[in-house]
Amino acid sequence: MDVAKVTEAAKGIADSIGDQDHFELKKLPGHAGQYGDDLHDALAEYCDRWSDGLDILTKDAKAISDSLFRVAQAYQASDQSAAARLTSDPAPGAVDG
Repeated sequence: MDVAKVTEAAKGIADSIGDQDHFELKKLPGHAGQYGDDLHDALAEYCDRWSDGLDILTKDAKAISDSLFRVAQAYQASDQSAAARLTSDPAPGAVDG
């Protein structure tokens, strides 16, 4: 497993989440006076629902990112532990027999 690639994927997801957190779709409709109450209300409702959906997706993406970070850390710790136990090359003894 390529720990760096998993970490990079986790960071990419986390960065995307950060971008979404700074974009508030609920503010998009502006003021009702710009284009009338009915259209404003419909757009505001649409934006509210879309924003709620994005919040759910963002929450799921954060869970995925967090999991990827934990997986990468666990693999790295496992690799370091295995490397610490292998003080010599085990292959010569297996081949010489």
